[in-house]
Amino acid sequence: MKVSQNNEELVNDEAEERMDLVREVCSLGRNARETAEIKVRQPIKTLILPYGNKAIIGDLLPIIKEELNVKEVEFVKDMDKYLEYSVKPNFKEVGKILGPRVSLFKEYLENISKEDIEKLKEGELHISLGGDSYTITPSMVLIDLKEKEGFASKTSNMTSVVLDTNLTDDLILEGLAREFVRTVQALRKEKDLVITDHIIFIMMVIRILIGCFQSLIHMLRVKLLQMILFLKRLLKNMNLMDINAVLILKKYKFYI
Repeated sequence: MKVSQNNEELVNDEAEERMDLVREVCSLGRNARETAEIKVRQPIKTLILPYGNKAIIGDLLPIIKEELNVKEVEFVKDMDKYLEYSVKPNFKEVGKILGPRVSLFKEYLENISKEDIEKLKEGELHISLGGDSYTITPSMVLIDLKEKEGFASKTSNMTSVVLDTNLTDDLILEGLAREFVRTVQALRKEKDLVITDHIIFIMMVIRILIGCFQSLIHMLRVKLLQMILFLKRLLKNMNLMDINAVLILKKYKFYI
């Protein structure tokens, strides 16, 4: 039996680049969700990516939207709207070089311009402190990229992702719906019920949440064959996106 050799001509470098970027975006997005403590089942309105990623990702965008559970993706040319740099002296390096002028250097970095940050990232920056000239290199500073309030971000040497962490009532309700369905299907499995079995579903929640769950049940009526909201009995505790509820599920029997 002949074993075929790899044919480098068949390797599609462009396709590999696209898939590598998609995987990186999904990985960074999941990490950003984890940092923001937002579960993947909770939909998020917007994912923001650098404009340069748009042409590379192309028609693979639905994969990212599904993986990260986002409603829309925006490609922006200036990520500074969502991110800001924090630049501090690396005291281990600058102490022996700047001596008493370290405090002036710290003050300079607190007000450093975006243009100077870019120059520094590219190699070196020439500045004046106390009337003396100094050449600042990347090893002399600590650069941190932080998201602005209401956003979560992660950055790698390949790309940056920003998630809009502001959740509307509709998004929260949809997240509850996903968690709700997952839990019901788990209960079905525990009770050896098949998908065609009609069920009675009983839920107990605190009074302030009754309206929310009634709306939720209305949304899910097409997904669950039959449900009843009944604030009385106790069977199983559930945590719906950090909202505690008590669930009961049993098979619905038809009587003729």
